[in-house]
Amino acid sequence: MTIFLSGASTQAQAPQTPETDPFQAASAKLKDQSPGTRRQGVSELGRLRRAEAAPALVGILKDQDASVRSAAARALGSLGDPACVPALRETLQDTDLGARMSAVQTLAKFGDVSGLPAAYAALESNDTNARGLAAEAVGMVADALTGLPALDKAFTLETDPNTKKIIDFARGQLRARLGLKAAPAPAPAAQAASPAPAPAAAGKSGKVTRKQRAGAKKKPAAAPRAAAQPAQPK
Repeated sequence: MTIFLSGASTQAQAPQTPETDPFQAASAKLKDQSPGTRRQGVSELGRLRRAEAAPALVGILKDQDASVRSAAARALGSLGDPACVPALRETLQDTDLGARMSAVQTLAKFGDVSGLPAAYAALESNDTNARGLAAEAVGMVADALTGLPALDKAFTLETDPNTKKIIDFARGQLRARLGLKAAPAPAPAAQAASPAPAPAAAGKSGKVTRKQRAGAKKKPAAAPRAAAQPAQPK
């Protein structure tokens, strides 16, 4: 005899696992042996922008991998907590240029100018990315006395097209922030023009005669030579 079952499905349902908290998952990655995984966890904490991540990210500023330290400095800027400024200032002494520039830019976001000396030095470095980050920081917090000359010099010397655009944008940002007018465009070189001939003097009737016009076209006669002086008797 065949028995037909109806109603609930006879298939066994797999037990549902509770959803993992993204914050806890990202924090757990900070303890991983792989620098790439730690860097991923740092970036995730920065995107979550939860204030309780600040202590962990400050601790990662001492990570043995430079790319992880650099990512932590950027992530702290996303949190917007000024309490991390002292730790970022310490990162200005980091041995890695990328980590220093990440700290410089994050400090600039907080309106802190302590990273400007490192930014000015990086504008003359051989690292294209560092020059761009440095220019952005200068545009955010520098003054006109030192910031504009440094950016003008960097713009003149820059050979990378994209970095040159970043530097030019930073110049405009600095001027706009300080209420300064844009630098005038250089005037085109003036071409030397030959002087126009002076018009001939009009006659009594107010009209220039044919004789006067012909005389105006003639070249002026050479000045007469001085007469030779007679020799004095000895």
